[in-house]
Amino acid sequence: MNLIKCFFKVDSENFVLWTFIFAIIVYIINLVLSVLNLNLNLVYSLCIGIIITILSCLFWSLINYKMFKFDIYFLYWSLFHSFFYFIINNILNKSDFKYSFIYFLFFGLLLNLLTWLTKYKLIPFCILTYSKIKYFINDINKDCWVGLSNEEIPAWLNKYLSNQISNQQINPHSGNTYYVNGKTFTYKIKFICWGHSTSECEPKIYRRLK
Repeated sequence: MNLIKCFFKVDSENFVLWTFIFAIIVYIINLVLSVLNLNLNLVYSLCIGIIITILSCLFWSLINYKMFKFDIYFLYWSLFHSFFYFIINNILNKSDFKYSFIYFLFFGLLLNLLTWLTKYKLIPFCILTYSKIKYFINDINKDCWVGLSNEEIPAWLNKYLSNQISNQQINPHSGNTYYVNGKTFTYKIKFICWGHSTSECEPKIYRRLK
């Protein structure tokens, strides 16, 4: 038990409980398949995944006294369980203890382990990776600017700067950086001055990449 806690950091009693629960679920499914004389294929695996998810949700509700919901996560887990069942079944069918107590116990153990790894390792890792990529892309877009030539500067922006300078809302000599939000792009304006008058200052305009 301590070994399981050490390596996987899980509640060992809960892990063992769900191993037996999954073993019982797999036993019921295999019993139904044998009675109906059905051979496993991808279509049946998908149906089995849905059944595993429903039964595990029912067991979860009985254990936690809460009602589960049919939502997008139910669909995700149905697909995961379908894939897990198909893989584990193909592996254990090659063993010498097929359909024995050890077979179903190993099946439940592997199914529980893969479920736990997916829930507590794979999904958080994917979410974290997606967040990092999204933040990285946003950070690039935020700090990536391209300088514009005089021909590329929109006429409305030149008119806006002239009005702001005339109304003393912008001081070209202050050394400040000004930002203007357009309909499509954000513009950054810095002034280069070689004299003391406003006419001796030229705006250098950058456009943020989006």
